[in-house]
Amino acid sequence: MSKLLYRNAFADTYDFKLEDGHCVANCAFDKGWFTVYLIETEKGFENNGECQRLLKALMERAKEEKQEFALWCPMNEKIQHIADKLNIKVYKEENETNN
Repeated sequence: MSKLLYRNAFADTYDFKLEDGHCVANCAFDKGWFTVYLIETEKGFENNGECQRLLKALMERAKEEKQEFALWCPMNEKIQHIADKLNIKVYKEENETNN
């Protein structure tokens, strides 16, 4: 798997991407938790598994750090499908959750 890169984005959030990837996830983390707030794929690279590969890498990182992994972002059908497929907890408005 490609190396996972990250940089400080704003406040206490970080942008993560795979070294050879075209998808970026904005995340925050602390002891015990790791949350994805936004995930975006560069135009022209959609629908080729970029988002899924990045989420799998982030899940692995969270697992290694013993952090609970979840998504908390505006959901569309594609992201919801990936979250369901990978069994990722999704936080929605007003603390509503699924998975």
